[in-house]
Amino acid sequence: MSTALPPGSSVLVVGGGVVGTSAAYALASAGYEVALATAGQIGDGASAGNAGLLVPADSVVWPGPANARAVPATLLGRSAGIRVAWGNPSTVPWGLRFLANSTARKYAAACRATHSLSTHSLRVAEKWAAAGDVGTDLKRTGMLFLVDSPEAVTEAWHARAALSAAGETYTELTRAELTELDKAYAALPAGLRALYAPGAARGDSQAFALALADRLRGLGATVLERRPVTRLVFEDGRVTAAETADGRLFADAVVLAAGVATRGLARTAGVRAPVLPVKGYAATVPLLEPDRAPQVGGVLESLHVAFSRMGDQLRLSTGAEIGRGDHDVAEPARHLLQRAGEQLFPGALDWTSAEYRAEHRPMTPNGLPMIGPTSVPGLYLDAAHGSLGWTQAAGSADLLTQLVKGARPPIDPTPFLPSSPLPSADTVGLRPPI
Repeated sequence: MSTALPPGSSVLVVGGGVVGTSAAYALASAGYEVALATAGQIGDGASAGNAGLLVPADSVVWPGPANARAVPATLLGRSAGIRVAWGNPSTVPWGLRFLANSTARKYAAACRATHSLSTHSLRVAEKWAAAGDVGTDLKRTGMLFLVDSPEAVTEAWHARAALSAAGETYTELTRAELTELDKAYAALPAGLRALYAPGAARGDSQAFALALADRLRGLGATVLERRPVTRLVFEDGRVTAAETADGRLFADAVVLAAGVATRGLARTAGVRAPVLPVKGYAATVPLLEPDRAPQVGGVLESLHVAFSRMGDQLRLSTGAEIGRGDHDVAEPARHLLQRAGEQLFPGALDWTSAEYRAEHRPMTPNGLPMIGPTSVPGLYLDAAHGSLGWTQAAGSADLLTQLVKGARPPIDPTPFLPSSPLPSADTVGLRPPI
């Protein structure tokens, strides 16, 4: 693994989403000379297309017994949740590893690990917010799990048993208690039941990333937008730079926080990063009647739609299409988001002005992000947070920074440490600088 770097060393962070900007900010705050390079604009991509929820109370991983049981329906295209794009050649090996990680024991262990990271992350994000403007009103509102039957309530409890054991609390609310919590739910259909978890917050991750980029500039860091990295560069047995169309960016260490692009970039350094894109959809919808929109967000579990309020808009998100790399917004996805919004808050949303987007969550087959040094000196990863990128960005940045410094990490890093290098026969791009 890479050795610790003393403060003052130069670090290049590749990736300008909420994960990358968080990593760059934490490193710069710790005294490193930081440059951040992103292929697009700060905060674009998945950071602009999530539900806006920070959810320690819903930090479950996708590989697990329930999703393993759903494989036949998924293969037949009948699953309402996960769908698979078989045209991606990486889908089958990734899927087999997904199934191997779907035992009850591995699911519980992974949920405990991801919950520890999510809980730490919310504390770090709140600490950053207390220190100044973070671009968004980060509010610890809790969240709701809305289900349509007593059996679904039991299933929701069971799926989060590991989180309950870790200290999260879930309470089934009566209709009166739900309306008292948030009057926007007064028009909720009578058949829906609600579980409430206080361990969640809401905020705009794109605005958060933009604010951190401003803080970075204030700390003297370099922020390079529209500067895509094409490969990593070796010299004297370590990563020393990143190649771009405008020349090389040299640094004592490189952190890959580039979402789904992390896999290909890591491969140029001979590092295995089993990341697959999971396509999801989002709608940002202006509010016609703000008083009828919620302060407490959550998940409509029957339709697999998450939602939260962002000022005078409501953000809704859905979709889990494994291996899909396009950005097309399918018409069925639009209809599903509209159906969920109208079921929850009828007449409160201006669908004629809705903005839709399709983005990609980077996912590993065990459902855990990769954070820390790789076996290639000079290369670190902070990537593959799946649907929990916003939730875990600040905590991952803090964990990464402590590992870079060689300091005692705030939580156990073992579940998140990157995998071993590729066999030499499969290595791509291992060549000295030209």
